[in-house]
Amino acid sequence: MQADTIFNTARRCGFETGYFYSKEKLGYLVNSAVNTHRFSRDNATDAAEDFLKSPGRHFVFLHINGLDEVGPRYGWLSTEYLEELSFIDDYLASLIASIKDAKNYLVIVTGDHAGHDKIHGSPHPEDYRLPLIVCSDAVPVKRFQNIPFSVVDLKKILTELLRM
Repeated sequence: MQADTIFNTARRCGFETGYFYSKEKLGYLVNSAVNTHRFSRDNATDAAEDFLKSPGRHFVFLHINGLDEVGPRYGWLSTEYLEELSFIDDYLASLIASIKDAKNYLVIVTGDHAGHDKIHGSPHPEDYRLPLIVCSDAVPVKRFQNIPFSVVDLKKILTELLRM
């Protein structure tokens, strides 16, 4: 039996759930509580945007991979890294702008890890600084801005968001 995930929590709170991810190994999170899911290295954001256009109350978990590819190759916070970050930011701005009119959404966007220099996965504190965006008109998200967190905290964060 598969353990409860953030998708089970969102479904219990009345959300249609979508999971869009750009690393194939993250497919293990797909379970019966996920209404729609798609693995796509390049179009996960587009798939999330399409899902959010359908009727209903939506929870989306979007994983973006670009920084995880550029960081180890060129270095975290290198020129190439910051260019990729800017590209992702522009792409996400379009997604957020398109859903603001949709209403009844909760979107979480993250990558799976960070790093320092050209290293990741070490005990160095910078390796634990994950990108996290939480955007919603369905639940108050302000208190979750600028907080340190770990990817294993996402279920706890979502549960707290949905209790508000």
